[in-house]
Amino acid sequence: YQQQCPRTKSEDPVIAGYYANLELPYGTDLETVRKTWKKLISKYHPDKHSSDPEKQRLATELTKGLNHAYRELEKHLKNHSI
Repeated sequence: YQQQCPRTKSEDPVIAGYYANLELPYGTDLETVRKTWKKLISKYHPDKHSSDPEKQRLATELTKGLNHAYRELEKHLKNHSI
């Protein structure tokens, strides 16, 4: 899920994409990123869609993307904290 948001010149487009994947505005703090990620993983977890193989496949792809976005934002935010 890539959401198009207006960007300032200082925003990293890759990092902005990770925020968009988690449906968060650029610059959201790590605690909020973590809470949102957990909420989305819970909502879209493949085990919740095990009765439909196609939905389970899509949920697996989606959760992989959410996990990747979270890991990258976590690294970014930990490296850029004061």
